[in-house]
Amino acid sequence: MYFNMKKIMLCIVLIILGVTSASCSKAVSNEIPVIEYDTEEMLLNVEQRLEAIYTEDCVSFGFIPDLHYEDTIYYNSSTAKLVEDLNLIHKTYPISAAYLGGDNIANSYNRSALKRSIPKMISSFRAFDFPLHVLKGNHDDNSLRGRIENKNEAKVNAELTDAELTELYNNSKATGNDSALYSFTDIEPQKVRIIYLNSIDVPYILDGKKIRYPGQWCYGYQQKQLEFFAKQALNFSDKTDSGEWKVVILQHLTSATGFTDGTVYNEDVFWGILDAFQKAESYNTPKSSGTGDFAVQLDVDYTQQQPGIVVGIIQGHLHRDKSSKVNQVNVIATRKSGLLEEKQLGYSMDIFTIDTKNNILYSTRYGDGEDRQWEF
Repeated sequence: MYFNMKKIMLCIVLIILGVTSASCSKAVSNEIPVIEYDTEEMLLNVEQRLEAIYTEDCVSFGFIPDLHYEDTIYYNSSTAKLVEDLNLIHKTYPISAAYLGGDNIANSYNRSALKRSIPKMISSFRAFDFPLHVLKGNHDDNSLRGRIENKNEAKVNAELTDAELTELYNNSKATGNDSALYSFTDIEPQKVRIIYLNSIDVPYILDGKKIRYPGQWCYGYQQKQLEFFAKQALNFSDKTDSGEWKVVILQHLTSATGFTDGTVYNEDVFWGILDAFQKAESYNTPKSSGTGDFAVQLDVDYTQQQPGIVVGIIQGHLHRDKSSKVNQVNVIATRKSGLLEEKQLGYSMDIFTIDTKNNILYSTRYGDGEDRQWEF
């Protein structure tokens, strides 16, 4: 009776909004068909799959990449449903946080419209009963709207700087850092550290009326973030049980074959740091590393820690599911969230669960797609 009444109320709300679900048995949009699934059955199915894997040794979090959000009734009603369902799941299977994985906004806005739509989107996801963190993707500086002819160049007219995104995202700022586009959170009982990074960390430099490094096509890490990553996010020297901690890294894209579509500045430094962390070694940036606008000089010593355990690197960007071992690390891409490629109403996203006892990472799919798992 509870689920029937809930379904009826959902249909009434969606009809009032001008939207319906397949379980209401009506199509109302001439432009965007409604996704063909029973939302109540889908929610129950997700809970059943989580029940099969979840124990007190587990940590779960939501990863929601590539929303390409537009301020329309279709996106907003889908967001409301997603938030409602994850809050229900959270009551039984605690979700530590949700992460919007970059490419959060569509490039159909000018600057003033973006500054209205981004807070609206963020506010809707703040209705989660657990923390929300927002990552930067290559679409999020909106430089695509300034594209010059058909080249990977952009003129100044619609872009948002990292300082503006930091303010709009309203993330908690990292310790000792004035940016909120990268940070980390410790889940103490299970000894898990969730790190999120900005893999579109490029300097904002203008060459006349052109942007030197438009985020749409230019990826990378600057000195300040690499220092944060190496000396804070991967620093467990104050923990006597450093070898028992597990690290998972979230970012929009990763500098690995098949996981990005362009050069990632200072990718060698990123992987050098991570390799040293896993081996409990020291790392010094080679002279051949980033120069000019991406100059970096970094020394870090992990020899006082035990070898680090990396659960995996999780990303979006590809709009499809893919995974591979890169430098002994699971690199995992997950498909596009938000409206599906077929312009249907609904979300596809993953609830990732780290089983710290058995060293298994699970992804439980909400919406279209399959569950997956990896050993680490």
